[in-house]
Amino acid sequence: MIGNSQARFLEGEDTATYSSLLDKSKEGLYVAVLERGFNSYMRPLRELSLDNLPSEKALEQYVRCLLENLVKNPNWPLIMCYEALQNQGKYYQQINIHSIDEILIAILEQGVADKSFRSLEPKMIANDIIGICVFYFLSREGLSHIYPGKQMLGKQMLELHTQQAIELIMAGVRA
Repeated sequence: MIGNSQARFLEGEDTATYSSLLDKSKEGLYVAVLERGFNSYMRPLRELSLDNLPSEKALEQYVRCLLENLVKNPNWPLIMCYEALQNQGKYYQQINIHSIDEILIAILEQGVADKSFRSLEPKMIANDIIGICVFYFLSREGLSHIYPGKQMLGKQMLELHTQQAIELIMAGVRA
């Protein structure tokens, strides 16, 4: 159940904790690895101070932070995709995956309320925004054929993706 990418999350952790979980069940260990990875991934997003910012600025900072996180953890989308394919997202609820959307939805709702953003359905647009950010990392091997000679996880291509994704998202929500 746990692949090499997921197992790397264990590096530097208290192996006794994970060993005791493994003794109880492989499923418990699997959930613990997913939860640890997700919490690490979400920490910078939760630490953002967005409450007093205009909606456009809050959205831009959130998306930039999300993309910076993806750059630091480019395999995280693959792990979550495998979870969706292998278990139909069975463990998403247990690791509180919906929390990634809650912050984003709140920003979008505020933007609609203060007329910074066009009329939109916040949950659907939040899903679309996450998709714009994550798809690059999921498809990077396929994209390498479209951009021969480019390092898809190299600084230049990651900066280009970040810039273009933010511009696309902001243009898509503006009133």
